Amino acid sequence: MQNQSFVKNQSVENKLYEILKSLNDYFYENELGNFINRYFILPPEQFKEQLVQLCVESDKEIEKVLLKILSPEADKFISIDLIVASFFCHLDGMFLYMANYSREHYEKRLEEIWQVFWRGIQK
Repeated sequence: MQNQSFVKNQSVENKLYEILKSLNDYFYENELGNFINRYFILPPEQFKEQLVQLCVESDKEIEKVLLKILSPEADKFISIDLIVASFFCHLDGMFLYMANYSREHYEKRLEEIWQVFWRGIQK
């Protein structure tokens, strides 16, 4: 989400996609992101509580961004709570996918799930 001014002038669809893609790219392309991703999936017991807390805090911040994007046009979509839950499921699924598959397969899957997600959240 490096270029927020660019995202600011985009449609809801583009904003949501850019957030999903940017978060995924961060965890796929950066060593720290990749490390964090692997530790969130199977955290060592001695760090589990702290990692879960960090994850909860991170999710809250992402949710704030999603609400800011969706709220002005809420009447066009299904329940915002359902959208947020679905967004996190897609994000979590992609984290698992990126840990086990090539970049090419990961990109293909991201595009496929995005199409279903976008169509599914509209009224």
